[in-house]
Amino acid sequence: KLALVGGEAYMTWIDRTQLKSWRVALDERDLEFEVDMLRASISLFEGGQFVTYPYDIAASHRLFTKLFGPVASEFGAVRHLIFEPDGAMLRLPVDILVMNAASVDAYNARVSGGGDEYDFSGVAWVGRDRRISTAVSAQAFADARGADASGAEIGRAHV
Repeated sequence: KLALVGGEAYMTWIDRTQLKSWRVALDERDLEFEVDMLRASISLFEGGQFVTYPYDIAASHRLFTKLFGPVASEFGAVRHLIFEPDGAMLRLPVDILVMNAASVDAYNARVSGGGDEYDFSGVAWVGRDRRISTAVSAQAFADARGADASGAEIGRAHV
């Protein structure tokens, strides 16, 4: 969970064995800036049209580290991440944060060697090997878990 309190950002991590909380090395204004820069690295409205750019995976990794640094080593074991964002992170899916510098370095080496800057294969996205659920509040998450399962048939379209 990310919580903004009095302009400061705090994270809380809960898993089966532990609870950790820490102050994020970004205040609310800095977090807004970081998210705005990541969003702008994808697409900007310029000259009357939207222009697409390669995603800034190095900045994405820096933001991941600032938010999740104290538990970054534990992400490998996570199969389902439930994230409750706040502030600017309501505008950026946690799935597209990059978990490790090695994948950023490999991408940069590939691009500097003439590789396609839009080829993000091998990047260690948060959403690559785990399911992600976004909860807008603890109550909303609890309510969703209490909802009846769908009765829809899987794999069959009804027209």
